Amino acid sequence: MTQTGLPAYLGRLAQLPETGAQLWLDPTQRVVGRFLRCQLASSYQALVDLVTHETIAREAFVRSYHQADSQLSPWSLFASAANDEDLVALDRLCRTVHTLNHFSGANAGEPLFLNVHGRLLAAVLEDHGRAFRRVLDALGIDASRIVIETPEQVSGDHALLGFVLANYRINGFKVSATLNQASDIALLLTRLRPDYVKLDARRIRRVEEASAALRVAAANGVRVIFQRVETAAQLDLLREAGARFVQGYLFGLPEAAPAVQPAIETPAA
Repeated sequence: MTQTGLPAYLGRLAQLPETGAQLWLDPTQRVVGRFLRCQLASSYQALVDLVTHETIAREAFVRSYHQADSQLSPWSLFASAANDEDLVALDRLCRTVHTLNHFSGANAGEPLFLNVHGRLLAAVLEDHGRAFRRVLDALGIDASRIVIETPEQVSGDHALLGFVLANYRINGFKVSATLNQASDIALLLTRLRPDYVKLDARRIRRVEEASAALRVAAANGVRVIFQRVETAAQLDLLREAGARFVQGYLFGLPEAAPAVQPAIETPAA
């Protein structure tokens, strides 16, 4: 997919009920989404390999704008989804915007990590990922190039998490689970096998904590990504433990999304 092909892709997606006419190109040829009276754009942060010093993937974050509140946060945006139906629509819309912008840009060769909202996991009763897979099929994007990242809040519910991860895998996606503590990984991996596990580097106090988690993950063929790495001291601890994959402010803030601008095309009714 290229930027020159974006108008055609948007026209194709307009036929899908999951996106409808909620997408358009701004004057910079970036895809923008619309939810209620808010406009949505994409920002990305690199996941880094400490051995090769290369970016192995990027994680997408939503940036939102409302004329009455130019500083509208994504948290406020999701809070505005008062019911589960609206939340499902918003979550899928965000993922579609991120996918279009990523795979039409300079970093299209890298995998894309996409978060899924915790409420969505409970709101969708079956076949998680099927609707989004239809979007990818319309775009000609292989679902295995996308990693669906589940939130920390569901990490303790192994029954729900296992059901969700299995659904996304059936639909061709790779999956990542975010855990509360490094010590949680042993129990998780006795029951589930995500492709990735994410751990918060700020909660790692001892080298032994990180190294133990890495050993368990390696024995099960799972990659560990330490996120929210913010200080040199955190990085030194992770290096000593043998960590390889990291993400966080120490390696750069999420790329700033340009200010959302009015659409150059009025979305079709």
